[in-house]
Amino acid sequence: MKPLLLIFAVIWMASCNSKPMDQANFIVKTTVPIKAGQVDRVLDLFKATNPELVKDQDDWVKAVFSVHEETNEVQVLAYWKDKDSYLYFSSSEKFLSTMSQFRPHFAGQPVIKINRILYEM
Repeated sequence: MKPLLLIFAVIWMASCNSKPMDQANFIVKTTVPIKAGQVDRVLDLFKATNPELVKDQDDWVKAVFSVHEETNEVQVLAYWKDKDSYLYFSSSEKFLSTMSQFRPHFAGQPVIKINRILYEM
């Protein structure tokens, strides 16, 4: 009975350490200052455009939209499985056209950084 328990424990531990198929490997962090009074409009535009924009992207996992209320700076964290998939997607006409709708609300240039996830808990 004990060898069977040991085998089960090893299999269980290995499964706990493996990544689920939908887990992100990269975070695309976009930070941009927004004009005064425009954060709600930008959020509404994000909600209206993002689901359609990413619906066919197999490597897209999720996005988080947040704002630093004192500075009116929006940060979007987009979680992706593959960095190259994001880079290809972000150069597409559909993406660029959608992003052009946001520009009138910006108070400065967006800063985009791609971070590889090293640890998550």
